[in-house]
Formats: sequence, structure tokens, C-alpha cells
Amino acid sequence: METQQARQIDLRILGEALVNPKAALMHLTIEIDRELRKLLVSAGVLQRYLNLTSSTLPNAVEILRKMGSVVPKNLEEAIDEFWSLRNSAVHNADFNQTLAYHALAMLGRLFRHGSITHHGGFVNLASGRMAPLTLGSLRATKRKAS
Repeated sequence: METQQARQIDLRILGEALVNPKAALMHLTIEIDRELRKLLVSAGVLQRYLNLTSSTLPNAVEILRKMGSVVPKNLEEAIDEFWSLRNSAVHNADFNQTLAYHALAMLGRLFRHGSITHHGGFVNLASGRMAPLTLGSLRATKRKAS
């Protein structure tokens, strides 16, 4: 995607987020899907994705990974978390808009810089301070759960 076009999309999504975070998440879902479909086309596996009963972003990343495409682990994790947030926004009336703002900022960093160092934050309600949850802590938590 051209840099100028990417910036325009970023600005449009961030503008939507100020008014309606759910709409911004849906718009971002469409943009991510568009980019993943380009990768699927270049890998020659778009039809496999389209034939799925559930064509989700995590499924697209999984197909790319299985076909031997290099999919950075942090991208795979970010897509999984984004998909979870997106589902929460779409299916939950009590959706937390502050969480949506933070998620959009994190995804913006991922797509602009190609990587992220954290996947969320822990808020200490007593002190009002937030500490980032690093990707390493996410991997350790997933290993313990397995």
C-alpha cells in the first residue's frame, strides 16, 4: 500500500474512533482483511480462504503460515488479539470504548512500524498507574495454560 494512501486510511480510522470506536474497529477490520487478501493472492491461496465457512483474519494468517509464508509471531498474536477485541465490540453492548482507543493505537503502531513491544496494560486502580504487558508475558501465560 502506498504510504500516502496508508496515512489517509490511518487518519480516517482515527477520526472515526473519536466519534464511534466500534465503527473504527470495523473499518480497520476491512483494511486488515484487504491487506491479508493481497498476501493470500501473492501466495496463491486466496480461494482456500474464501472457501472457509468462517473467513476470519486469524484464519487468513494461519493459511499463510501453513503455506510457508513468513508471518512474524508478533503479527499473528496482534491479529488474534485484534480479532478478540473486534468480536467483543461487535457482540457486547457493554463494550469498553477506552479499551478500543488503546487497541487502535497499538494496532496503528504495529502497522506503521511493523512490530509492537506490548499487547496491553495492567491498571493498578489504587495508584492509577498503568504498566505495559510485554509480548514475553503473553507467551509465558499461553505456555502455562497449555
